[in-house]
Amino acid sequence: MTRTGTDEDMSDRNDSSETDHTIRVLATLNERGPCRVIEIAKVLNIHPVPIDRACTHLQQKGLLQRQPGGTYCVTETGRVVLEKQL
Repeated sequence: MTRTGTDEDMSDRNDSSETDHTIRVLATLNERGPCRVIEIAKVLNIHPVPIDRACTHLQQKGLLQRQPGGTYCVTETGRVVLEKQL
């Protein structure tokens, strides 16, 4: 089997993709308001697994808050970070 990239190259691509997902998740929730992972995945046309990972990561950073019923919403800190990204 021939590899087209090193493990480092693949890791960099995954990190970049995950970063892109987190920014897109944050922007989507900021625009639409509270949503479940499956709703975000449909809007972004991305499989729910990376969206769930992104939401968990953003929640751990204090940028999202998980609400009863499994919806996520952007925190004030998340809005500030998003404004700096855009």
